[in-house]
Amino acid sequence: MANTSTKLYASQANGGRADVTIAQIGALVGGATVPNSSTATAGIAKQAVHIANVAVPFADLTAAANSFNGLLAALQTAGLMATS
Repeated sequence: MANTSTKLYASQANGGRADVTIAQIGALVGGATVPNSSTATAGIAKQAVHIANVAVPFADLTAAANSFNGLLAALQTAGLMATS
């Protein structure tokens, strides 16, 4: 990560907000770089790419499957879902 001073906002149990930096989060998880999320590791998850709204009704089941598979691929690429 290029800018470790970027401000993030973490919600607190009391409903308040705390300013934290990426470097501070990294220190909590054992390093200056926060890892990407995985099924075994909590970390930073990237935003998934935009998936266009689906036209209803689908012309056929193949079009529906392709749209859904595109969503799954975007979630996997962003690190929000395991690839297997």
